[in-house]
Amino acid sequence: MSKYLPYVIITLLTLLTWYKLLWQVPLGEGYYYFDIQQNFSLKDVGQTDNFAKIAFDILPFVFRDNLVLYMAFQLIFMVLLNLVFYYFVKVLTKNPFVSLTATILFAVSYIASFEMLGTGNYQRFLQRIPCLIPTLLSFIFLEKYLQTQKIKNFIISIFLFALGLFLGHFSTFLTFLFVIYPFFRLSVFKKIKSFFSSTFISTAYLLTNYFMISADHLKPEKGILDFINQIGINVIFEKIILQITNMLVPTFVIEKIAAISNPYTSTLIALTLPLIALIILGVFLVKKRAYPLTKIYLLSITIIPILLFLNLYLGKVDPGFNMQGYKYYFLPQFFINMEDPLTVKGDRYYMVPYFFISIIVSILLWSLVNKKSAKYVAIVFLSLYSFYNINNIWKSFDYLQPVSSITRNYINYTKFISYKFNKDTYIVTNRPLLWPSSFIRLFYGDPNMQFILLEKDLEYAKDKHIARENLFLFDYDYKNNKVLDLTAQYRNQGKI
Repeated sequence: MSKYLPYVIITLLTLLTWYKLLWQVPLGEGYYYFDIQQNFSLKDVGQTDNFAKIAFDILPFVFRDNLVLYMAFQLIFMVLLNLVFYYFVKVLTKNPFVSLTATILFAVSYIASFEMLGTGNYQRFLQRIPCLIPTLLSFIFLEKYLQTQKIKNFIISIFLFALGLFLGHFSTFLTFLFVIYPFFRLSVFKKIKSFFSSTFISTAYLLTNYFMISADHLKPEKGILDFINQIGINVIFEKIILQITNMLVPTFVIEKIAAISNPYTSTLIALTLPLIALIILGVFLVKKRAYPLTKIYLLSITIIPILLFLNLYLGKVDPGFNMQGYKYYFLPQFFINMEDPLTVKGDRYYMVPYFFISIIVSILLWSLVNKKSAKYVAIVFLSLYSFYNINNIWKSFDYLQPVSSITRNYINYTKFISYKFNKDTYIVTNRPLLWPSSFIRLFYGDPNMQFILLEKDLEYAKDKHIARENLFLFDYDYKNNKVLDLTAQYRNQGKI
């Protein structure tokens, strides 16, 4: 039973943390892959989101318009990712305590996961989560190859690595793990042989990565050196530190500092630098009290700044923006003035760095409490950490739930009157209700029906000379939480 207990704990904890996802619906761009034009075909192999396209060649036929099933599909993949991450860390560290601790830290992290998984942006999950699973499995087979020297394991590793990149280019962030790790195991063979072997292995993964993503249209236009010269070393260093702040410092501390300090970023950097120094000095503690984990600890410390630099170079993260308080782009206007329970946000591009943040913290914790009598300290720490993060996740779900209810009500209403829709139908509505248009078109309408933004005051409809009987006009009564069907009024009066 003890062999399977960690997997049971991880599964139950993941479900407890994220179960409110089942009451949510896709929000904003989350309906992107319901667009019938987003089908998968062999000609799209070079694109960045093959898993999403393959999935949506299948899921609409299986789940139909049941949005709970789509969200459950996401929840299942979250469980799978956490289980694979546990096994990945176990292979990496050979330490069940560190493996379970790191997985708990990752699985319940508000900062690392909520923006990716909890904001209704279903397309982010499809593009970025499933592809990480074969990539982590690829590393497991790389480790097996380094231990056994069986070429079969290396071939399987390369195949899984390429598969991860094929399913989603987001997994390219783990490439440096494969490049760096062989050199951390130089002591496995004789030094000269090991160096050439490690160089060959690293080159194989680099070339595979290059081959799979070289056609990506999202790659940066500027070279790394040009980027560094343009931004400046000092700015890059500050933004890397602020990313670490966002991941390490509790949200309530950041909020308090931002409220009383100006400029608050300087204060946060001053607060974070000692934490970074403690992590670096932790090498000596790990070496003394948990020597077998020293190389893995150093590996994690090495790879984190590389990942955080890539976040900046690829233009994916603005840490100051994540900590200054902002509203999600898909919120109705009346939500803008409502108090958000958390002004500090995480970032979807913190997910991969948080793999290694979790490993570092777990190894430090093991080094401090690896005596049996002291393991209760770890239990208390993990309990407090989990309670704090789960509370933040649940509060954020509750904050966004009214938007899910609004969207669901609108979708249900269009389903109720869908018998009136045809290929000439035009639906005019406000911006928050436009987001699920591709879903409505796929399940309740016609591939040729059109959607128009209400704020255009129907000028588009007039210019196109759309017949009144083909135009439906919807708004939403946010106070009474119901759809306003203004179609008959428009058709009778000709204007609103």
